[in-house]
Amino acid sequence: MNPVGATQPAPVRRSEADEGKRISPLQIAEAIRTRILKGSLPAGSHLLEASFAAEFGTSRTPVRTALALLARESLVTFAPNRGYEVRRFTLEQTMQAYDIRGALEGMAVRMVAETGISPEGARQMKACLDVVDSILARGQLNVTEQGSWREMNILFHATIERELGNQFLDEILQTMRNVPLVANAVIQWYDFDTVYRYQSDHHRIFDAIVRRQGSRAEAAMREHLYSAREFVRSMLEDRAPNVRPKA
Repeated sequence: MNPVGATQPAPVRRSEADEGKRISPLQIAEAIRTRILKGSLPAGSHLLEASFAAEFGTSRTPVRTALALLARESLVTFAPNRGYEVRRFTLEQTMQAYDIRGALEGMAVRMVAETGISPEGARQMKACLDVVDSILARGQLNVTEQGSWREMNILFHATIERELGNQFLDEILQTMRNVPLVANAVIQWYDFDTVYRYQSDHHRIFDAIVRRQGSRAEAAMREHLYSAREFVRSMLEDRAPNVRPKA
């Protein structure tokens, strides 16, 4: 695979007003993370520090720090004499990520339902549902709407986790959510019917939360993630030769 940098945008031009303002490693990490999760940097892409330094108008040191941050998130790997590259996940690893999500998110949503969601949390989840409902009401799903749905989907799940205020749980689940997206830009495979089905799942989960029905909320979340797991399995087996089942 060609090293990253050959087709990257021109270096960022800085105005005089920007002089003295340096892009931070966190900002660089966010930019690279977004490209990885959207599929523009697919699994196996070689990440050259010098190319990113030129693009972001900085030295290699903050780029190196940013790549180390992404390595801790399991998005990239480092090997001596090779440097960093976007991590490759096997089919087995991707399925394991969904298994972990099913267990932990099922527990999380049950606890939120039983203790009661905050008014702000409820408003945020309802807003996510409303955005996707408006998209589905048009009866089609274009590329822009796929992106909107992805953002609302992530925010819907993240809101549940934030309600618990458990930083360790947040970090684990964020890493697990990244796995199927990195595996092969799975979002590109979501069609209207798939998003409609997942949105129906989200409505059931939200209804159970506001009714404070913990067991029902947990069952709905586990069923939802199992359905997503099997959909991703079928897509990876059919369309992603670089994500292989374990021999």
